[in-house]
Amino acid sequence: MRRFFARAFVCAASAGLITAVAPSPASAQMPDKFENLEVLPEDISKEQMTAIMQGFSSSLGVRCTFCHVGEPPKMDFMSDDKDEKKAARLMWKMVESINKDVAQLGSTDEEAQVTCYTCHRGAEHPPQALSSVLAHTASTKGAQAAVDQYSKLKEDKLEAGQYDFRVQSLTSAAGQLRRQNKPEEALALLKGTASLFPKSADAAAMYGAALAENGDKAAAEAELMRALQLDPNNRMAKGALDRLKGGGQAPPR
Repeated sequence: MRRFFARAFVCAASAGLITAVAPSPASAQMPDKFENLEVLPEDISKEQMTAIMQGFSSSLGVRCTFCHVGEPPKMDFMSDDKDEKKAARLMWKMVESINKDVAQLGSTDEEAQVTCYTCHRGAEHPPQALSSVLAHTASTKGAQAAVDQYSKLKEDKLEAGQYDFRVQSLTSAAGQLRRQNKPEEALALLKGTASLFPKSADAAAMYGAALAENGDKAAAEAELMRALQLDPNNRMAKGALDRLKGGGQAPPR
């Protein structure tokens, strides 16, 4: 029981979010004893339940009404009519199962565990990987739209921690486009990536390699040389330049 509540509090207090959320009107009418508990212990205290529920609220950026039936001040916490409540039970079981397996690795750090916040990052639904978001936009609306989307998301969401804004998200998106047989969109996205990250040797190397595959040898050589100026040991640039000059075969896609 003690270990359960230790894990529960880690989930509830993940990233210190619990203290950052003011109690909602619904939580103020929480009963002293609870019924219809399928996952949480039947003897859970009101204080423990409040901490866990506030953890859910913080991790998903929602209030009690997201999972529970009713509107403050009339809430039906016992009802199972909402699918979100059913999903929350399944997700809680999944989190507990993962953490149980992780514990077998011998970690004694209670914070080294999966929590609701691990995936949700303050959003109702776990955000997609940024690379997938950008690849979809580039595929349906064009590479420039994806570059603009990246810049807008970075401006709006950087502090939220919902997305990985490193160069790899863009280059991975370009890789997805190549696998979808959309080389022109991939090339255009890599051009935009090189512009967004002018000091990234990897961005320059990937753009240069794509230019070479597209048959633009002069532009490819210039970009690959720029990559090597940024990082003389960049293997991607070295390999692409070697292939460009006839010293090797292109790597498999």
